[in-house]
Amino acid sequence: MEISEISLDYLFKLIKKNFILICLTGLAGLTAAFSVSYFAIPSVYVSTLKFYVSLPATESGENDLNNLNYAQKVVNTYVQILQTNQFNTTLQQRSGLNYSSKDIGDMISYSLLSNTEVFKIEVSAKDPNVAKQLADYIAEL
Repeated sequence: MEISEISLDYLFKLIKKNFILICLTGLAGLTAAFSVSYFAIPSVYVSTLKFYVSLPATESGENDLNNLNYAQKVVNTYVQILQTNQFNTTLQQRSGLNYSSKDIGDMISYSLLSNTEVFKIEVSAKDPNVAKQLADYIAEL
């Protein structure tokens, strides 16, 4: 049967004829996607901290523009200090976790939030308790 035009009636008949095959193919695809995401991709838990850098208020009781600009510039210095091996070693000793200071440094990422006096720290770990515990110790230190 040669068809020059496809009608909706023809499409519905074709779908009805191959309904079981369509359902089985969809189910196989869903099963494969679930299996890959559940068994092959490891779970990673992330705890996020955001810090605001501020300076004491001036004599007038308000933060002036110079203090704001200074705070925005000093954020880079704070992030550099937090990325040091000394900070990671202190964090490893305080937390008491079975990770080396290098492993702890690899779990932590720092980012500046676009020209603001705020920076973000993300702690990634396979165990949610480890991610939270490290984030809590970073906030404490």
